[in-house]
Amino acid sequence: MFETLSSINERFSKLEDTLGGAMRHAAILAGERADTFLHVLSFFEKINVLKSMDAWQSMRALRNLAAHEYEIDYVEIAGNFNIG
Repeated sequence: MFETLSSINERFSKLEDTLGGAMRHAAILAGERADTFLHVLSFFEKINVLKSMDAWQSMRALRNLAAHEYEIDYVEIAGNFNIG
């Protein structure tokens, strides 16, 4: 089970990184401010590509909770996937 969760986390991380880069480039091409990712998220929320900046940031926090191995209780780590 933990290998599966790790695989999901890794794939989600790659997807998020790829989307983030593409979003930053698209914002720049659209002439929008992209010096911080919060500006990029704000732009994509404004044009209704993202439902909300908060949702993106919540997913990022969830990814970070699952990705970092500060905890050695694997049941607790798995519980991070069940938030929300």
